[in-house]
Amino acid sequence: MAIWYYLAALVWPAGLSPIRPQWVPNLRNPLAWLPAIAAVAAPAAFWWKYKTWGRPLLFAYAYFIVMLLPVLGFVWMALMQETPSADWWQYMAAPGIFALAGAGGYYAARKFRLAAPVIAILVLALGAQTVQRETIYHSLGSYCLTVTAENPHLWTLMMNLGVLFKQHGQYEKAEACYRQALADNPGYVEAHINLANALGASGNVPAADRELRLALQMRPGDPVILQDLAAVCVSEDLTEEALTFETQAAQADPTNRWLLYKLADMEERAGRYAHAVTSYRQAIAVSPNDQASIAFRMDLCKLLLEQGKKEEAMKICDDLIQLAGQIAPSSRARLEEYREICKDPPDGQYRGADFLTNP
Repeated sequence: MAIWYYLAALVWPAGLSPIRPQWVPNLRNPLAWLPAIAAVAAPAAFWWKYKTWGRPLLFAYAYFIVMLLPVLGFVWMALMQETPSADWWQYMAAPGIFALAGAGGYYAARKFRLAAPVIAILVLALGAQTVQRETIYHSLGSYCLTVTAENPHLWTLMMNLGVLFKQHGQYEKAEACYRQALADNPGYVEAHINLANALGASGNVPAADRELRLALQMRPGDPVILQDLAAVCVSEDLTEEALTFETQAAQADPTNRWLLYKLADMEERAGRYAHAVTSYRQAIAVSPNDQASIAFRMDLCKLLLEQGKKEEAMKICDDLIQLAGQIAPSSRARLEEYREICKDPPDGQYRGADFLTNP
């Protein structure tokens, strides 16, 4: 069926869609086997007439089929769970048919007087169709809106459309897109996550919490879901539960320094300073010499000073001095301030301004 769809789309490019609806043929119906029979009968007929008109047709057909093989289902692609064919999957196969059409047009123009103007009209019509069709590719928004209007059950594009609506603050439309995606694919975990984010952004935190917990049941231990749940719990003033989720997220992805940093920040805010120091050190150890690490060390130094641990703070300052060329002027001034406090802390404790970082 895909073979003949692609060929028909080249001969008569109407009703195209980048993602076609799924076919569910009834294999008990004899008519369902006609495309397969035709796919075998066509080259047999061309071979039978190989010495006359069959040779060019056999060559073009063989080229077309061979170049289509990667998109006929023999090689798995993720998008095939949504569509069996798409009008942009035959770029490599189409030139065989184009070459045959060009040769046929040249032959017809030489033999028939009216062939040339007819061919010119066809080319102009195809050009107009191309100009009209390319408008859907102006942006991701135009693409998603057009294609989902053609087929509203494309759950991946519904997801993308929901993301675009959310970026523009249209949360209700975003939620509708995510719910449609889930209606067509209930196991789509990412749709649950995005729906939760849209619900949270619109102020419906309890509903966001429910969606994330459902997503976590479907994909236990996912660090993204755990981190989002931690953020939701913070907004609900569930500090202990937020810390639990943030800790699990960091444990699930121990090389993600931003998860470790957020865990350290949350632990510090909760007054768990010893745990925060450990998490800061783990975040620094992931990539010890880049800009993010410098910011992490500055935050750790501030925390140690607030705890009166001058020697540990001074060691961090000495390490940062070695990276002086990478430190921004404002941070360098703060570093000098920390070093002076390490030497002679006022009133035995440091209570300076917060040093903010932006993960």
